[in-house]
Amino acid sequence: VVLVMTGISLFLATFMFFKHQSLYFERLQLEIEKAAIEQTIYGTRYQEIRDEITELNIEINELSNIDRTLFSVPTTFDEVYKLVPEGVEIKSIKFLDENLMISLTGIASSREQILELRKNFEEAGFIDQVIAPISNFDEKEEISFLVQIELNFIKLAKYDSSSDAK
Repeated sequence: VVLVMTGISLFLATFMFFKHQSLYFERLQLEIEKAAIEQTIYGTRYQEIRDEITELNIEINELSNIDRTLFSVPTTFDEVYKLVPEGVEIKSIKFLDENLMISLTGIASSREQILELRKNFEEAGFIDQVIAPISNFDEKEEISFLVQIELNFIKLAKYDSSSDAK
């Protein structure tokens, strides 16, 4: 009986040892598979996030390029107004965006003021050409005038340089 009990005990101990080892290796195998799946999932998510960041960077670059091609119209008008001498009253301004032209109409109290206005515009770095008809100089006083100025795009104040765009 003792030998049978010892045999059964040895058999059970051996069986339990091998079963424990088998379960231990199965558990390790499942943990390895789980880690591989997690790495695949998180690796894929990482790729998605990286791709979205890359797309966002491209979009930001495109918007920055657009900003670099814009100029500040309010700043340009301020610069034009600074060139208008005393005694010259601007009545209307027409901005032609496609031609980069500004048309000014107004009244000057004397011919010298129109000449000074024209001279100021011609000397301004951001103006390419000043078009002032001869009829502007017909009268001596209280002269209504029309002046067209062509702007130099490269020398205009950029959009982000205006005080409002901060």
